[in-house]
Amino acid sequence: MTSDVPSSENFEEDVVRSLLAEVLPGGAGTVTRLELDSSLRLAGLDSMRTIELLSALEDSFAIRFEEDDLRDEYFLNVAGLIALVIAKRTAGG
Repeated sequence: MTSDVPSSENFEEDVVRSLLAEVLPGGAGTVTRLELDSSLRLAGLDSMRTIELLSALEDSFAIRFEEDDLRDEYFLNVAGLIALVIAKRTAGG
């Protein structure tokens, strides 16, 4: 079973980037400069912003993160974060 949120080739990336723009310092200007392998920590994703981002991701994709999902590898860069969202959606939330 998958989430009821629509999917397309770049849907997850588009939504993740939009949510990053809401939480990172510099907003959309920062996000437009981020490559898939850009460091989220260097872009300003600290622990408080990570919590805010996780909540927004859960709401936007109708998924729930478990403690096991919160591994550093997923938060190193944009690609890792997108991979986490896709994995959760594929697993059904």
